[in-house]
Amino acid sequence: TGREFSFVTTMNEQDAYAQRVMSQINEQGLQRFFTNLGPVPASDCASLIDACDALLCLSRLESFSNNFVEAWTMQKPLVVTDADWARDACGEAAVYVDPTNIKRTAETLERLMATPAVQQATVDHGTANLSRYHDAASKYRDYWNVIARAREMGFCSSADRRRIRWQS
Repeated sequence: TGREFSFVTTMNEQDAYAQRVMSQINEQGLQRFFTNLGPVPASDCASLIDACDALLCLSRLESFSNNFVEAWTMQKPLVVTDADWARDACGEAAVYVDPTNIKRTAETLERLMATPAVQQATVDHGTANLSRYHDAASKYRDYWNVIARAREMGFCSSADRRRIRWQS
């Protein structure tokens, strides 16, 4: 696209992994494309995400990430590892990449940044995903409904517990 960009990371520079990453960035002369802020307090996460054009979550394994909800809430395109866990959680609300295929990942990121329609579609799907999740009030109500239901059902004896068939 010709547009300058910078990957913003929040690595602790004292960590051995972060030191290896920063060393490779420096060795390859890529410093202008990376900004490492170090650990960011939770209270500052929203303003950091707001300052970025997209949010990347290139984990090898997650079950669900706050990054997903943060990107969707902040209306930022989400880029995640192409894996079953990510597709199950995000559906069409993310752009998928294989972080081990650097060339293709770079092409995908470049295409995303150059295509406002793809950005908007990803954001719109994120907004739709958010509508399926609890907000604080509904989560609170559901917890109390479960507790009330358990109270109505009464005591479960040891003999009754042994008869329960647990699904695996």
